[in-house]
Amino acid sequence: MADYTNYKDFLAEELKNPEVKAEYDALETEFEIKRALIKAQSDNILPYKN
Repeated sequence: MADYTNYKDFLAEELKNPEVKAEYDALETEFEIKRALIKAQSDNILPYKN
């Protein structure tokens, strides 16, 4: 395993693998939704409730 100094380097190397890239891309929509929810909460548009 390579010695990575940061996450961007690690991700770039891992995404060279077509199987990893396909799985990563398949999750993009889910993460877009999560990012939007987090942003809405931080902008106080969407209240956070336990």
